[in-house]
Amino acid sequence: MKRILLFASIALVSLVASCKKDAAPEDPKPEELIVGRWEASSAFIGATDALLPTATQLNELEIEFTASNTVAFHRKTTVLTTTPPGVIEFTLNGVYSFDGNIITITVVSGLDSRTVIGPIDITETHFLFTATSGDTLDFYSKIEADKI
Repeated sequence: MKRILLFASIALVSLVASCKKDAAPEDPKPEELIVGRWEASSAFIGATDALLPTATQLNELEIEFTASNTVAFHRKTTVLTTTPPGVIEFTLNGVYSFDGNIITITVVSGLDSRTVIGPIDITETHFLFTATSGDTLDFYSKIEADKI
């Protein structure tokens, strides 16, 4: 009986000792998730959503973040008052950096530059950026976008 009890105890200890918890995979970092092309569903400049359609125009914004920390804002405006509708496109290029979940975005157009800083809530398919400082009246103060 003592042998069976001893054997059972050794077997139990061996079983428990051999079980180890699998390490939980690390969550991707914001700087990894941001890389790619994003289509904005809203993009506020100050308190105005620059993407809201009007009777005279439609606006679209696509944002592309690269692994080398560059960003391009591609904006397309379709003018509905002409036949056929006119299309105006322009791109603002810049750079971005992260400090935790705080992103700093700086774009340059000629001699003019704009910088916004704020937290970004990001998943693999969606992000919401809200600027807390910088040129929020002259550049995007809030952007919500989905990965393309």
